Amino acid sequence: MRSDVALMRPSLFLVPWGCELNDTTPRCVVKEEDDLLEHLVYLRTVILGEDADDETHVLAVESRNMASVPEPVRIVSLRHSVLPMVCLDGFELLPPVSFILKSGTGPVYLNGQHLILEDDSDYEPTEDDIPDDVDADENSFDEGEIPRAEMQAVQQTPLAVQERLGVITSSASSTGMKRWSIYKGCPSLRQIPHST
Repeated sequence: MRSDVALMRPSLFLVPWGCELNDTTPRCVVKEEDDLLEHLVYLRTVILGEDADDETHVLAVESRNMASVPEPVRIVSLRHSVLPMVCLDGFELLPPVSFILKSGTGPVYLNGQHLILEDDSDYEPTEDDIPDDVDADENSFDEGEIPRAEMQAVQQTPLAVQERLGVITSSASSTGMKRWSIYKGCPSLRQIPHST
């Protein structure tokens, strides 16, 4: 019996997330959930409020994936007259995560996304679950078959998440660099053969 990669990928929940840091609330904590699901926090933008003083505002972060670092790591330094906003694409952290306003009175607004992965590894697909339009030839691939909007969504998702979701795979090459393979778009995801 043939199984389809798309049927065995985990469920994905993406929730908008944000907080405000200022002199009265200099710390924001995204807590670790006790739900046996995998959680990731993506910090996308850090923005100074329009009523913030023209002083240096420094943002630091502590996270579980930074356990070897004894102190919070400074990641952003903002000032209205120089840099009032910064975009941090692909900045992913494992909860619990603490965002700390090290200097400045704020307000500083943090925006991002909270990603929740639900693993469906116990699921066994049946013949009825496999779509009828799946080709017999697993190695056939035409980039024109992937809808443009779907390809853009895949390209905008960080590589580590794409790999976890089964959209791409990685393998180390002889130079030690990772090689990424993208799977064909919905309804069935299949590996694109590498040319070596």
